[in-house]
Amino acid sequence: NLFAVTERNVDGEMVRDLEHLFITPDAKSVQITVQHEDEFPSSALCPRSLFDLAGPPRTKKAAMWRSVCSARRSLKPEPGWVFRFKDPVQTHEVSDEREFIFDPGRGCRGACFVSKKTRDRIAIPYFFDRAYEVAA
Repeated sequence: NLFAVTERNVDGEMVRDLEHLFITPDAKSVQITVQHEDEFPSSALCPRSLFDLAGPPRTKKAAMWRSVCSARRSLKPEPGWVFRFKDPVQTHEVSDEREFIFDPGRGCRGACFVSKKTRDRIAIPYFFDRAYEVAA
């Protein structure tokens, strides 16, 4: 996940836009897809500092996306919460799993989770950048 603040001329006025860049490498090339904050890139969490740099959101949809990003960034998970990720998590310990129990503690870089399926303890760095829901 990369973000960029770009400037462009709109009706003679310079405006700043906040954009999310998805980079998808394959064997021979790299594909870059740009998504404007008006397109509500739901799985993306933008650093708050870029919100300040970009200035106020120009649409209601952009403002809503920014509030979702801020809320998810401020989430303080409790031990035992179950996270269900939209896309499967792939690590050396697990593959194609989506449900994990939050288990903070020593021995992990990033946030520690336990696989619901295998009970393996793993780190999922930057988990808040992934699309997820917290199960009750």
